[in-house]
Amino acid sequence: MEVIDYNNNTTVVTNGRLQDSGDQKLQAKEIITIPTEEKSTPVPTTSNWASFLQTSARPVPNGTSTKKHTKSKSITKPIPKPASPVAPTPDFNINNESSQPLGILLLRIMFDPNYSVLNSQLPLFNTKPRGLANTGNICYMNSILQILLYCEPFNRLLKLIHDKSIGNLGASPTPMLDATIKLFNQFKPDEESKTPISPDEFYNSLTAQPKFSHLKWGQQEDAEEFLGYYLDGLNEEFLGVLKKLNTPMIDSLIQHYSLENGVETVNKFKYNVKTTMKKVRNESKEENDESEDDDDEGEWNEVGPKKKIHVKRTVEVEPTPLNMIFGGQFKSVLTIPKSTNSFQKSITFDPFQHVQLDISEASTIEGALEHLNKVEAISYKSSNKEIQIKKQTFLDKLPPVLIIHLKRFSYSNQDVAIEKLKKKIDYNHDLIIPKDVLSTSAEIKYRLTSVVYHHGSSADAGHYTTDVFKSDDSQWWRIDDANFKEISTDDVQNHGGDDIKNAYILLYKKV
Repeated sequence: MEVIDYNNNTTVVTNGRLQDSGDQKLQAKEIITIPTEEKSTPVPTTSNWASFLQTSARPVPNGTSTKKHTKSKSITKPIPKPASPVAPTPDFNINNESSQPLGILLLRIMFDPNYSVLNSQLPLFNTKPRGLANTGNICYMNSILQILLYCEPFNRLLKLIHDKSIGNLGASPTPMLDATIKLFNQFKPDEESKTPISPDEFYNSLTAQPKFSHLKWGQQEDAEEFLGYYLDGLNEEFLGVLKKLNTPMIDSLIQHYSLENGVETVNKFKYNVKTTMKKVRNESKEENDESEDDDDEGEWNEVGPKKKIHVKRTVEVEPTPLNMIFGGQFKSVLTIPKSTNSFQKSITFDPFQHVQLDISEASTIEGALEHLNKVEAISYKSSNKEIQIKKQTFLDKLPPVLIIHLKRFSYSNQDVAIEKLKKKIDYNHDLIIPKDVLSTSAEIKYRLTSVVYHHGSSADAGHYTTDVFKSDDSQWWRIDDANFKEISTDDVQNHGGDDIKNAYILLYKKV
């Protein structure tokens, strides 16, 4: 329940979030006092994840989102970074922590190492493999929900929100989040595991949102597109909650954090929180606009060795827990000749939430990554002269969880029909990112945690299934809607593609 003290401008709140799907009572936990939220003014639409899923390694067209292009000189301001995946302090126990407003909890998840969902000490939903009923061509949704359930950082994120966030009296600002948590709670080991779970309530909650109004019961959808829309919608809910935090609430969080940590740690936490809130509230836009007015060309130029001119641009997204789990950054380099003995380099940093790989000339994941890094020759006319530009794309920053999408569908040359590329793509359980693809020389290694397969020959038909790895018993499971069974690691590795079943989406966890 909630009691507002208007004399002190504070709110006393108890935990109103339902603890499980069958609980009809509000569970009261430890009472905490927080500043009252102020009314916020309307804000622009948030960044769209689905647009990234269709434009990997390419800048997002103007007007499609509110992502900001910023410019950097040779010395740039640091950007907020997620809490390091280090162990919590020795005496830290998440069970002893008080419930908190969701917005405050999200900030702690991003920047407090004790709350980092990359820590294996934080709890997961206690689950047992279960099938999901398919009553209307929703296999695309079922497969995505299964891989997210067994994506440990995502699972921990929702578990932490379930356990430690204060619920809402009245309409919830996070209906998608609530529906997902309720669904995950149904995978409890004490439930009858052979009975499939009905996702109908989750589906109905989803389609009640404008973003999902295009979904029609009984109509097949693309699993990759659904994943993009789903993460986009969840991300918007997080941003909406963060935007409602007022200055007293932020100051109270920082003050509380300073009581438990040293000066250097507190300063880093304070900077990350303050910078994030500026981005979320769009307060940095005015600063960026002023800097653009100071630059006649609308960009920063850097003079490198041998007077080579470098132009840098960065496309930013607001930090959220989802961006910090799945979000990485491309580095695209354009080399533009200026004269016979000089050239200009234009460097653009673009965010991504997955890596989309062209497999037309590749037979392995590593080969497809190297193809992504291949130098492209682009011709265009300038001052009535044809100029050859070279473009090369690198992986600049890689996320804790890497989503790889294999581009299997394309329009045919003869007509507007969509064709499927059914070739086999080999992949191992361990993926070492080729060094040539990276903008740094550090070795980065990932381990496979799930695969989504497409069965059939077209994008608007066929079927989706998935293989998932359950880490607590080190066992792979093959899930086909309501059906599931144990499989070996070789079974997973040997299904990169055939005439019927083809690997389509792969999730890797950084090790």
